[in-house]
Formats: sequence, C-alpha cells, structure tokens
Amino acid sequence: MKDPLSFAFRAKNGEYAWKADDVPNAVKLFSQNNLAIIDGNAWLVNKAGNVNELYWFNFEIHEKGEYESWDAYVESTSNEFLISYNQIKNDNSILDEKETDEGVLYFNISFLDEKGYADLSRRVDEIYQQ
Repeated sequence: MKDPLSFAFRAKNGEYAWKADDVPNAVKLFSQNNLAIIDGNAWLVNKAGNVNELYWFNFEIHEKGEYESWDAYVESTSNEFLISYNQIKNDNSILDEKETDEGVLYFNISFLDEKGYADLSRRVDEIYQQ
C-alpha cells in the first residue's frame, strides 16, 4: 500500500500538505491506513519552502462521538473532508490557479491513528480539568 507521505510536501514545522490534484488520493490512503483526519487548510508554498496559510480555506472536522467506532470515525472524517474540499474547490476560482507568483497551492491535512487521537483527547481533558 502506498504511503501518503511519499508524495507530500513537508513544512519546516513538520506538518504535511498535498497538491490539490493529490488530495483525493491522499485521503483515500489515510482511510486505508486507518488514519482519521482531524483538520486542514490551504497553503501557498513559495520556492524557499515557506508556508503562507490561507486560513479562510479551513477544514473543521467533527470530534469522535463517544459511541462512534474508530472505523466509522475514519470513514466519516474522510468523507467530511472531501465534501468540504470539493465545495471549497468548486466555490473558489482562486483555487484553479495551482501556482502563482506567491507560491504553489497545497492542502495541509492533519491526521492521527487511534492511539494518537486518544492521547490527544486525554491531554485536552487534562488541560481543561486544571
């Protein structure tokens, strides 16, 4: 099975992003690797590898429900992300320009496996209980 990171751009902060045409394939591979998408946004990456985040193109994904299985969550986050991605892509002609003087368009996608998600949820709970 192909690794979605093998065709990703890695920012200096360690986060990953994919070119617009690669997003559907990356999302499919996340799902096949049992990885849930937790959020994302659009980036312009210049020739020096610096990232300009386009915050107004943000993907907010629902949190895992208490009784939602991990497999169901993985599937629903993939679907949710792709619906938002396609809607943003269809509603914004600026995204048709995949390369501008300011940089190349990428989509950052944050993802976690089940253990990573549980650890993150536990840390968030600890912070709010202080």
